[in-house]
This record gives sequence, structure tokens and C-alpha cells, in this order.
Amino acid sequence: MVIELAFYICGLGLIRVIDPLNAKLKAAAWFFVIGSALSLIALVFSMFGRGLKRIGLSVVCLMSLPFWYGFTLY
Repeated sequence: MVIELAFYICGLGLIRVIDPLNAKLKAAAWFFVIGSALSLIALVFSMFGRGLKRIGLSVVCLMSLPFWYGFTLY
């Protein structure tokens, strides 16, 4: 999840400096795909944990998906 958060913040900074709109949309789409994949991979890995904290981590992974969708709208 920390890697995903760092990737999100890096994406926000990088998208801001890309100039042509076509390149900006292409980069945002790649950030969306990679970020969503990271979230789903974290969801799968959290299911292999023990105890009740895996449920909380799973919910956090699922709740991060709308943020990646909102990233493409930014």
C-alpha cells in the first residue's frame, strides 16, 4: 500500500508537468492501469495474512480503486 501511495503522489506530480494533452492522457491511463493492478495485487496478498487485520487491509485495497479512477479524471 505504501508503494501504491508513493506511485499516486509521483503520478500527480508527473502529470502536472507533461505539456501536450495527448501525452498527458496517455500517461494518466498508464498510471491508472498500473495503480489499479498494484491495488488488486495488494488485495490478493492481504488475503494470505492472519487475523482480523487482513479484512481491514482488504477494505483499504478496495477503497483505493476509486482514487485511481479519480486520478484519470484529474
